[in-house]
Amino acid sequence: MAAVFLVTLAAQLLALPLVGIPVPYVHDEFGYLLAGATFALGRLTNPAHPMWVHFETFHVLMQPTYMAMHPPAQGAVLALGILLAHLPVAGVWLSCALFCAAVCWALQAWVPPGWALLGGFLATLRIGVLSYWATSYWGGAVAGIGGALVLGAVGRLRRGPRPLAGGVLGVGLSLLALSRPFEGFVSALPVAGWLLWRLARPGTWSRGAWIRSALVPASLVVALAGAFLLRYDLAITGHALKLPYQLDRETYAVGQHFVWQAPRPAPAYRHEVMRRFYTSWELSGYQGSRRLSDLATRAAGKFGVLWLFFVGPLLTPALLAGLVGLRSRRLRIPAAILGLSAVGWVIVAWWMFPHYAAPVAAVLVLVLVEGLRRLAAWRPAGARRAGRPLVAAFAAAGFATLAVRLAAAPLGLQLGGWPPAWYTLVRYAGFARADIEARLESLGGRHLVLVRYAKSHSPHLEYVYNGPDIDAAPVVWAREMGGKADSDLLSYFRGRTAWLLEADARPPKLVPYSPEAAPRD
Repeated sequence: MAAVFLVTLAAQLLALPLVGIPVPYVHDEFGYLLAGATFALGRLTNPAHPMWVHFETFHVLMQPTYMAMHPPAQGAVLALGILLAHLPVAGVWLSCALFCAAVCWALQAWVPPGWALLGGFLATLRIGVLSYWATSYWGGAVAGIGGALVLGAVGRLRRGPRPLAGGVLGVGLSLLALSRPFEGFVSALPVAGWLLWRLARPGTWSRGAWIRSALVPASLVVALAGAFLLRYDLAITGHALKLPYQLDRETYAVGQHFVWQAPRPAPAYRHEVMRRFYTSWELSGYQGSRRLSDLATRAAGKFGVLWLFFVGPLLTPALLAGLVGLRSRRLRIPAAILGLSAVGWVIVAWWMFPHYAAPVAAVLVLVLVEGLRRLAAWRPAGARRAGRPLVAAFAAAGFATLAVRLAAAPLGLQLGGWPPAWYTLVRYAGFARADIEARLESLGGRHLVLVRYAKSHSPHLEYVYNGPDIDAAPVVWAREMGGKADSDLLSYFRGRTAWLLEADARPPKLVPYSPEAAPRD
């Protein structure tokens, strides 16, 4: 485990001159960065800003408090990076290295130690160094750690009730609840079912031993996490039982999460770009999953995304062999976790991103390792140990693929994996925004940027994001609203240099702000 952790961390640092410090591009990344900066200041949320209508943006609550909608775990990781190294990405690197080590630990409960070590390094090659889990702020590793701890703990509990394994199970379940609640809940259902079956049929151990040494330690840890989550919800939404995510969806969303739900009425949007995001792009994804044929097509696309990210062409033979191996009695629990999670992915009426499957990432690695074990034991007629050279070839090709991806990284290319083309397009706005902010900061003083979008502007190319303390920021990003609204904003931020950003010019055009050129109410 230590070797996997250190090798992953060292590889990330060696790759740093080639990939650089990540620039946030996607809506979620800015939300997580807001949460990380807020936690690093020692608070759970931020007070609502008096001019909040100008700062309204995607996946961020403005009322009753100012905070990202996401569960807190990824923000906590970024806060750790800020506190340790003044770099949010340092928390990302640590979480990815811990994820790979946790995969190694989890696999030790299911396969021999050498194969578990191979699984840990397989996670390093596929995910821990060059995937977007490790080169962005979008997350994945924290939920992956939670899933790995659950998998490893239940593997050890199969041999009998153990307080340490029970406590680790509670930690894993808590991480899932604080990172990806829905997917984590679905993946945990088979584990809960198995524990209930053990209580009903305790076998060699008594029912009391199972309660004392498995359920009590797990329940205590989960109860602590639940108490924190209630306090977190209360601080942000004003209601202990209302998640920030729920409040954000109630405020802005039209499309629903599950295919059987009816869409909500469209709210009154204050900004056209937000209206188009929720009533056009997002709603089309929801409506594209309503029919059974559409659902099947969407499911095939989702599994294709997961195959490309976690497996790829090189490891497809191992995947197929591993899926056959899931029929064995020994792997019934991982098979149930993977199968039920797949059902959960299908019934959700959205696109599939690989970090949605993070709670079962360790299970997927287990499937690949089990497949490699089966391939290593393959001996065709007239051949001796033909499978072992085959597995060695897979390992060598994996390292070669990592080297090629490293060479392509300075060019901004994503070879042999995810993300797709649209993510590359979103990078443009991220780099443009970062460049403008750096130029303004280099001028000294304090600045206010009013962002103007054309009617055809893509809602994925967003510039309006701010940190937790908007008034103290050297550069404040705001939406141009025209007339009195802009006059009030300029009056509030008097003393700042005001700029107008025409975001849809190529390149984006930054000029001194002129009230005469502003749109009327």
